[in-house]
Amino acid sequence: MGSKTSVPDVLEPMNLDEAREAAETVKAEETVKAEEPQVDPLQELIEIQLFKDSRRYKEDLKVFVNGRNWVIQRGVPVKVPRYVAMVIQQSQRQDQASDNMILQLQDSYEEKTREATRPMA
Repeated sequence: MGSKTSVPDVLEPMNLDEAREAAETVKAEETVKAEEPQVDPLQELIEIQLFKDSRRYKEDLKVFVNGRNWVIQRGVPVKVPRYVAMVIQQSQRQDQASDNMILQLQDSYEEKTREATRPMA
C-alpha cells in the first residue's frame, strides 16, 4: 500500500526519567499558556489624535465613561483605551448628525420664509 502517514515508522525508546521530564515540560508549557493574561480588546491602548484649531476645538477634550474620566490633549497623538476612542468617535458622529439636522432645518425655515414673504403677482 502506498499511503503516507505522518507518524514516523520508528520511535526512539525513552526511559522512565526521560518520559517524566517530557511530561513536566508539557505541563510547564501549558501552565505558561494558561497564565498569559487575556487582553480585553476594549481595554487595549490605541493611539488617537484629536483635531485642534484656534476656535471651537482648541480646549482639551474631557471624556467620562462609567465613572472614570480622561482629559485628552488636542493636536498631539495620545494613547487611550479602545472603548474611550469609541466613545469619542460616537460623539463625533452625533455632533455631525446634529449639525446636518440644524442645517436642514435652517434651509427649510429660510425656504418657508421666502415663500411667505414673496409678493403675490
